[in-house]
Amino acid sequence: KNIKIQGMICEKCEARVQNALNEINGASAKVNLKKAEAKLDAIREVSEEEIRSAVQNAGNFNVVSIEDR
Repeated sequence: KNIKIQGMICEKCEARVQNALNEINGASAKVNLKKAEAKLDAIREVSEEEIRSAVQNAGNFNVVSIEDR
């Protein structure tokens, strides 16, 4: 999935979001601060709610959109 994220302003933000997404069971994520997005691969179907919750719990970040790739 491609995830657009609002609110990341530094490398620490990027790391916090990436760590939060990687904690989702069966998921692996790579976050790009400059593009304000994350790419999430998973071995199971991950719900939008799981993604939004993980990003929001990482800090003051908001998911703008989630698209299948």
